[in-house]
Amino acid sequence: MSTNAPSPPEQHLTATDRGGCLTSWLVLIIIANGIGIFSTFANYSHFFVTYGIYAGPVLWYFIVYILLEITILGGAIALFLWRRWGFYLIVGCSIVDIFVDILSGVPNTYIILSLVGKSIGLALLFWLLHEDGRWARFFR
Repeated sequence: MSTNAPSPPEQHLTATDRGGCLTSWLVLIIIANGIGIFSTFANYSHFFVTYGIYAGPVLWYFIVYILLEITILGGAIALFLWRRWGFYLIVGCSIVDIFVDILSGVPNTYIILSLVGKSIGLALLFWLLHEDGRWARFFR
């Protein structure tokens, strides 16, 4: 008996199968990450203009954040395409985001607020994905 069972055959799933709340939440994730990418570019350009050559050490911080935002965007799109790995991608990026905040030296209150906000957002996404047996319809 194989432990790697194949995914169920892809069937035609519509937006009504996804539900309005999950669709709205995924659209909100996509919009927020689009704004986040723009905001990260704007912040780095401000640092570069303000500090010039001394803005170099913070370059890793902005590159990592842009990659995280793009990856979360990809995870939300994967959830739109009924792929389970999109959820795991979003959770992993949120965990890495907290560690990057700690490494970059942001204030502890920001880290706590970010942790609480991400936990609530991920819990809501988890609940929406598992509501009415939707998780079983997602492909691996």
